[in-house]
Amino acid sequence: MQKTTDAGYLNVSSSELTALDLLAYVNKIGINRAVTVLEELAQAMKAAVLSKTAKRYPNTPVIQRLGYILDKTLGIEKLSDPLLKILNERNVSPVLLVTQKEKQGELDKTWKIIKNIEIESDL
Repeated sequence: MQKTTDAGYLNVSSSELTALDLLAYVNKIGINRAVTVLEELAQAMKAAVLSKTAKRYPNTPVIQRLGYILDKTLGIEKLSDPLLKILNERNVSPVLLVTQKEKQGELDKTWKIIKNIEIESDL
């Protein structure tokens, strides 16, 4: 998204793209910190913008993880439901919630996420 400044245009990320990118690099900051940031970001996110952004987002496992966290951890179905619709149009395989943790855990059949860690928000 572009913002106009006195010097011209500046490219900035939307809340929706930031949420996706945050989970793309979750191994750098940790899942609990990511969820804490997502709690704050979710207040600014719009379902229509998230849907449009996620449709163009190439990393399907990131969409799965974001949908799972929005739905199961934060309980924000108005944001998770559009992601589920997108995933239903893609070839989705089960993925680990956190790739650097144990490879075993309970499978969430809705999101095809293997819950291999307990999530705790820092808030």
